[in-house]
Amino acid sequence: MSICVIATMRDYNMRTVLRWAQEICPLRELKTGYQQPAPRLAMLVHVIDGHLVRNTDLKDVSEAQKKRRIKDAVNMAYTFLCPDDYIKLAHEEFASIVLRYWSGCLSGAKIIALKTRSGPNTPEYRSDAVVRLFKTCKRDRFFAQGVRSAPFFKRVRMQRICYDGIPVMAKRRLFE
Repeated sequence: MSICVIATMRDYNMRTVLRWAQEICPLRELKTGYQQPAPRLAMLVHVIDGHLVRNTDLKDVSEAQKKRRIKDAVNMAYTFLCPDDYIKLAHEEFASIVLRYWSGCLSGAKIIALKTRSGPNTPEYRSDAVVRLFKTCKRDRFFAQGVRSAPFFKRVRMQRICYDGIPVMAKRRLFE
């Protein structure tokens, strides 16, 4: 799977985590189609975000740090997602799904943000970024579920949402 579609994001952590998810368990091997309510995924991402990122650039962490962060995030995820649904999954499958949820949610949240740590988001940026985001969503259903939870994630964090520049149909298909 190519993950370069999110490469223009100003924060590479989402791309890095999506790559980690693919390394743990390729998308073609994920046989489950479990759906999670968007508000629940938003809370999951909110809780595991700090444990996964820890205010660092994830592409620079050591292999040992990467494993520890993934382990911590996945252990927390077991408490948020319905365990009966996921009990049949191998640990690697579950870990890959959780990381895909996180990457999708944060990728979507960055696009609908008024500004990020890198500066303000313009309507032009949103318009371009949503096209690339849509391509990734079409290939990865778990990433897409994460994207759908982005508006809820922004609300959990009490951050403003801006859809300026995002076509109405793209907004409906990605964020609703």
